[in-house]
Amino acid sequence: MSNVPVTPPAERRRRRLQTFSSLKYRNFRYLLAGTLFTSGGNWVQQVTLGWLAYDLTGSAILVGTLSGIRALPFLVVGPIGGVLTDRMDRRRLLMTTQLFLLALALGFAFLIASGHVQIWHLFAFSLLSGITWAISNPIRQALVATSVPRESMMNAIALNSAGFNAMRTIGPAVGGLLIALTGPATNFFIQALCFLGVYLVVWPLDIPQRDTSAQRAVSIFAGLREGVRYTIHEPVILALMIIALIPSLFMMPFTHLIMPVFSEEVLQAGPEGLGFLFAAMGVGALVGTLGLASAGNVSRKGWL
Repeated sequence: MSNVPVTPPAERRRRRLQTFSSLKYRNFRYLLAGTLFTSGGNWVQQVTLGWLAYDLTGSAILVGTLSGIRALPFLVVGPIGGVLTDRMDRRRLLMTTQLFLLALALGFAFLIASGHVQIWHLFAFSLLSGITWAISNPIRQALVATSVPRESMMNAIALNSAGFNAMRTIGPAVGGLLIALTGPATNFFIQALCFLGVYLVVWPLDIPQRDTSAQRAVSIFAGLREGVRYTIHEPVILALMIIALIPSLFMMPFTHLIMPVFSEEVLQAGPEGLGFLFAAMGVGALVGTLGLASAGNVSRKGWL
């Protein structure tokens, strides 16, 4: 008889790559599909808005200001969106935000196609879409965390991020090529279709009803203050917030705000080159998030 030890079936299963293990949960599959649609629309929009702002004005200051206007609601409205996520029906609230984004993208697409678009239209569109994104993002993240058991949560979050970054490689490249081939209006029609796709995949979600009476008993601003206090007094949460803040301050202003100017003035790459620059960052992010999803529920998350 052989002396080679036999690995039990359960142990063999644990050793397998866990990259796509969360897909066995129905709700998560729908949410991941929604992430693909959302991310695709977001990245098509981002590359098109930056290019359009620079094409209309030739001003790096206005391009940076436009991106700042789009990001500002995440600082101001984002925490309020988190409070609303705790107080309201998450599925219904997410569907409402997608319908608003659909209408906004469709109206802006017709405006561009008419040839009457002006720079202030871009600022108004960026502000309204930024406010809606700031409300919908906490909802989607909360739904991902409740769509799988606790032991699968790390895989689900990483896989959801991988889906976002997969479209980050495709969306900007396609968006840049379409600007060169058909003009920017097409990209906003595509974005409207993406938001319709999110609405349709969120519709069949089976979300357990939550008791929100405790949250409703206090005002929105009282809930917001409680969240701020909790963040300040929880070392892990505070550390994660600081980690998220560092790239937002020192990296994203270049990679997301000034890239259209850099692409045009330094590389003379055109809209298709701008799309490929954005896509290259998405390739790196996709590799990282798929690696994290494959690692499974590692115990030393802080070291990682």
